[in-house]
Amino acid sequence: MAKKQLDWKATAIIITVIIVGAMFITINSIFDNDTTISAQGSASMQADPDSAVVYVNANALADTATLARDEMSQQMANVKTALLNLGVKNDNIETQQFNVYEEYEWDEGTRESIGFRATQSIKVTTKDFDQVAKIVDAAIDGGALVSSINFELSTEKQNELKAELLATAAQDARAKADAVATGLDKKVSSVISVSTSDYGYAPYPIFRAEMAVADSGTQAIKAASEIEPRKLDLNAQVSVTFKIK
Repeated sequence: MAKKQLDWKATAIIITVIIVGAMFITINSIFDNDTTISAQGSASMQADPDSAVVYVNANALADTATLARDEMSQQMANVKTALLNLGVKNDNIETQQFNVYEEYEWDEGTRESIGFRATQSIKVTTKDFDQVAKIVDAAIDGGALVSSINFELSTEKQNELKAELLATAAQDARAKADAVATGLDKKVSSVISVSTSDYGYAPYPIFRAEMAVADSGTQAIKAASEIEPRKLDLNAQVSVTFKIK
C-alpha cells in the first residue's frame, strides 16, 4: 500500500514537472516573438495633366429598336469620321457604353411606351490641348452631345508618378518607425510586411453637361476654347510593419 502511494506521488511529481515545463516553454515562446512596429506612410504631389479627354454621347429615339440603333449608329459614324479627319488616332477613340432599351412615360398612373432609345458613349483622348475645341465641334456637328471634358494623366504618366509617390510614402513610413523605435531605445532591423492602402488622383473637369445652365453644346464649346490646364493632386499611402530589436 505504501509502495502504491509512493508510485502515485512520483507520477504526480512527474506530471507537475511536465506541466510547469510546458508553461515555461510557452511563456518563453511568447517573449521570444519578434517585436514589431506598424507605421502608415503617406505622400502627395501635384502634376501637370498630359492629356485631355472628351466624353461624347450619341442617342436616338425611334419607333423600333432597329431604327433607334441605326439612327444612333449614323450619328456616331459621323462623329468618328470627323475625328479621324482631325488626325485623332483610332486607338484614342474608345467605346465606353452601348445600350438599346424601350422608353416609357407615365400619364395619370399609366405607363405608356414612347419608343426605343439607343445610346452610345465614347471617350476621345488627345495630348494636344489645342485640338479639344475641334473635337467638341466634330461631336456636336455630327449630332452627338458632349457630356464632359477632363484634364487627365495618361497611363504612362500615372505609372511614373505612382512609383515616385509610393517610394516617398515608404520612406515616410520608415521615418516614423525609426522615430518610435528611438523613443523605445530600440532600432528598426528589418521589414516584416508592406501593403499599399491607396493610390489615386482625381481628373480635373473643365466641363460637365449636367452642371451647365445653358445649352450644353454652347457651354462645351466655350469650355473647350478657354482651356487653362490646372495641376492635378495625387496621393498615395502605404502600411509597413517593421521588426525592431
